[in-house]
Amino acid sequence: VWLAQQLHPDSPVYNIAQYTVIDGEIGAAVFEVALRQVIDEADTLRLQFVDSDDGLRQRISAPAWSMPVLDLTSQADSEAAAQAWMQADYQQSVNLMQGPLFGYALLKVAPAQWIWYQRYHHIMMDGYGQYLIAQRVAHVYSALCAGTA
Repeated sequence: VWLAQQLHPDSPVYNIAQYTVIDGEIGAAVFEVALRQVIDEADTLRLQFVDSDDGLRQRISAPAWSMPVLDLTSQADSEAAAQAWMQADYQQSVNLMQGPLFGYALLKVAPAQWIWYQRYHHIMMDGYGQYLIAQRVAHVYSALCAGTA
């Protein structure tokens, strides 16, 4: 995967993504706290590649990232606007040396409906891993909302 991405650095072919429709209200700030906790727990989400005197190395660190929170409810077709936004993000190539190797967004598509979008580079994540991350974020978010550890 590394070599193929280096041969075609502008290709998004190794991006993988999914989205989850969430019915109900979401506290975006609490959701981001939950997501940051899960990223801190999962070494693979903090993977970075560095070029050293000894060659290419992997390092676990804390990549800088942000999570857009977009209110699309004023759009004529908020679902189509969300799909277009996610497709545009999905088509962006990822620089393996600069990272981060993931991206997230919360998209509000109705007064009580959100879409949580996740994108990863396949070098660090697969489909089952996406499911596990989503499940863990849901558990942490629920615990934070309930005021439990």
